[in-house]
Amino acid sequence: AERALIIYPKSPVAYNVIGNARQSKDDIPGAVDAFKKMVVAIGSDTAFADEKKQAMMNIPQLLAAEADAAEAPKKQEYAKQAAEAYQAYLKDYPNDAGAQSGLARVQLLAGDSASANKIYSDMLAAPDKYTDMQLLEAGVNAARAERAKDASQLFEAGLKKNPYYRDGLYNVSVTYLGSNQLDKMPPVLERLVSVDPNNPDNYR
Repeated sequence: AERALIIYPKSPVAYNVIGNARQSKDDIPGAVDAFKKMVVAIGSDTAFADEKKQAMMNIPQLLAAEADAAEAPKKQEYAKQAAEAYQAYLKDYPNDAGAQSGLARVQLLAGDSASANKIYSDMLAAPDKYTDMQLLEAGVNAARAERAKDASQLFEAGLKKNPYYRDGLYNVSVTYLGSNQLDKMPPVLERLVSVDPNNPDNYR
């Protein structure tokens, strides 16, 4: 792929190959750099619209993973870079709830709780704008950020749309348990066991 770029230095395909290869070797900065160059190479070419969207999402997700693994002050540095990349993505794809909740999570890691709170509040204020899976994914991100109250409310909003989704039921149960909302658990657990009776974790 690097030799191909010598012949044609604007090849998005070559940058995509390089990005994936570097990612597989845990060279996250190198992968991020390749995906950024891929986005620039594609520009406004609609033939690569799907590839551009995926590359733009890869960048903040990789930086967020680095933030999760890093110690301060590197954690905040990677989180800020991830937040900027999510914001760039949302500028082009503003209705992606997964990216919105991902942005909120890295904003919390970066110490920007006010911006993160606004994202979660906006989602909870207008849940009808989002699908069940978008709300449940936002709940997972809130839980990872140790925002148990936001997480449980987002899980509840997702389950209101899809009340028998196994992963949503399991995740909200774990969140209730960890945040001492034990009174909410029995009806959720009954539904979870009825949906997924062969999983011993549900009974525990």
